[in-house]
Formats: sequence, structure tokens, C-alpha cells
Amino acid sequence: MQISVALATFDGERHLEAQLESLAAQTLVPSELVVGDDGSTDRTLAIVEAFAARSPFPVRVLRHEYTAGFADNFLRTASSCRSELIAFCDQDDVWLPAKLERCAAAFADPEVVLAIHVSRVVDDALRDTGARFPRIDRPHVVAPLAGHPWERVRGMGMVFSARLLTVPWSRRPPSHYRPGGVLNHDEWVMLLAQVTGAIAYLDEPLALYRQHGANAVGAPSRGAATRLRELRGAGSGYYATRAGQARESAALFGSLAAAEPSVDLRARYEAGERYHRAFASALERRGAVYADGAGVTRRLGALLSLAGSGAYRARERGGFGSRALVKDAAASCLRWLR
Repeated sequence: MQISVALATFDGERHLEAQLESLAAQTLVPSELVVGDDGSTDRTLAIVEAFAARSPFPVRVLRHEYTAGFADNFLRTASSCRSELIAFCDQDDVWLPAKLERCAAAFADPEVVLAIHVSRVVDDALRDTGARFPRIDRPHVVAPLAGHPWERVRGMGMVFSARLLTVPWSRRPPSHYRPGGVLNHDEWVMLLAQVTGAIAYLDEPLALYRQHGANAVGAPSRGAATRLRELRGAGSGYYATRAGQARESAALFGSLAAAEPSVDLRARYEAGERYHRAFASALERRGAVYADGAGVTRRLGALLSLAGSGAYRARERGGFGSRALVKDAAASCLRWLR
């Protein structure tokens, strides 16, 4: 299968050349590199042009007339790609040689629309920090609507079917991770993939995910301090906001289903609408566990009701998972965590 690489750039001269060289070293050569530049004022475009002169594959450069931000830049650039598969590419990472070859193999399963791989988290000088992101313990394929809708992934670890970009990205619902904004490029692809096809997870590290202090979005920390901060930040308002986001996703899939001529795809959109409406309802009920001013008895009652409804079933079965049950139980019993 042919894979286009969609590279979004903005003042990336410091690390860009290493990334470009890693593209040229792929065991499966990209069919093309499409570079979307968001108004760089440094040597970024000169570096790209020098690479294009010696590249083993075609390079096209899109110079945007205005700064759109990294998410819109990625989606605009990816929409200009011509291959059946597309790989998002950050300007500051380094790909390991087998990345595209390993990801392409996942699409031998015709149901797969997205492949996600592990990356090694490295520092500015590409020294291994020992961390891996995301955590994938084994290679496996997840069926439609069988994963968690807010799973943390990054575009730099994705290869996806170009069919996902047939839905206008101007219709993106609100982001889970970017307050006040719409879905990032990788969140959008993930949302559509979870509804319309299967997702392949590869446990082999296939890229170096560089952390240098100026990342648009970096590798998330999951230490004890981060978990405690997230627990304290959760409240009834938090879950009400998340429920609203789920309802907007449901509305998106409902409108897509109404206009979809394909019987199979329409059925998938309809399933996506039902899934996100049910998820919104569960989130609203989960908010009662964190209700401001409610006593322990009331919060525990809300928790037991939620548990009785099956809301804490495994994530691969559409639930919040057992860790969420532990978190909510702690918040129900300890007033200082309200």
C-alpha cells in the first residue's frame, strides 16, 4: 500500500532536518511528502527545498496564506495527500526505519482504518527517557466502538485511511483536551476511526517522540501527582461539560447517517450516534458522584446507581473501566477531594 506523509511545519529549523532524513531512510518509501507550512519565518522552507532536491520521493509544499494553528494545518495538509493511507508527521520527531512498513502491514485486514504504534519518548538530544507512549502491551485489533472514546494518542504515532478525511473537518465537535477548542487533528481521526472501522495497535516502538519544552502537545505525564491533580479537578461541572461534548459527537454522527447513501456506513454512523448518546447519559450520572454540596451518603448512592447500570464495565465494552470505579469511590468518600 502507498502512504503519503503529511508534515505540518512552523519555524521548525532546529529539528526538521533529522526528521526529513528519517523519512528518506524508511524501508517502505513514502509515495509522497506533502508539507504544509504555517507561515514560518526561519529556515524551515529552505531546509524542505534542499531536501526535496535529493529526496527519493516527490515533495510538495503548501504555503498557507495565514497561520491556522497546528491542528488545522495538519488536516489541511493531509486533505491534499493523494495516497490511500496517510501518516501525520511532526517536524521535531525522528521515525525509525520500519515505521511505515510495519503500519502498512496492519491494513492487510480490510476492516482496519487506523494503525497506532508505540513511540520512545526522548529528550531534546534524542536520549531515551525510558518512557513509552502510548502504552500498548501487545499487538491487537479493536473492533468499532470497542475502545474508550477519550483514549490518549498522538498524530505522530498514526497511519490512517484517507477515507476518514471525506467527512469535512470543519464539523469537528469540541475537544476533550483543548478547553474551548474543537478536536485536534488526531482526536478527529480517532473519533471517526472508532465509529467507522477497526483500529490496529502495534506494540513495537516505531518513532522517537522528542520532548523539548516547546512541543505543541507533548507526551502526557501519568505520575501520582498528575493523577491526584486530575482527581481534584474532576467535579460535576467537569462531567457536565464532557457530557455536552459526547452529545455533540452523537449529533454529528446522526447528521452523517441521515445523509449517507451507503447502507453499511450509515449503519456505522447510526451506531456511533447511539454510543455517544449513551456515553453522554452515563457522564451526566457520573457527575452526581461529584456533586457540590452533596453529602457522602448521596454521593455513594449515585456511585452505586452508576455501578448497577454497568457503567464501570471494561473500556473495551464501552464502560469507564475499573480504575474509574476506584477513583469515583475515593471521591465519594473523601470530602477534601470534592
